[in-house]
Amino acid sequence: MQTDRSAIDAAEDVKESDDQEGVASTAAVGRLIREGMKEVTYLNAIMHNKYSRNAEKMRAWQSASHIERTAREKKPAPAKTPTPQS
Repeated sequence: MQTDRSAIDAAEDVKESDDQEGVASTAAVGRLIREGMKEVTYLNAIMHNKYSRNAEKMRAWQSASHIERTAREKKPAPAKTPTPQS
């Protein structure tokens, strides 16, 4: 029974370690996206300067560097309160 208990404790330690790694990875996602966007902006300037007269290369770059973004939710307009009529 003692060995079973030790095995359970070891498994829990591994699980907790995995959870901590997942949290750290999640926190890194935002930083990595910002760094990637900075690089795309930098490369975009280079591509426009070098290939502005080569439409085929520019289309290829624009296709490769296109970033899908989720639509932003519009905030609902505040409801107008009726004004009392005299």
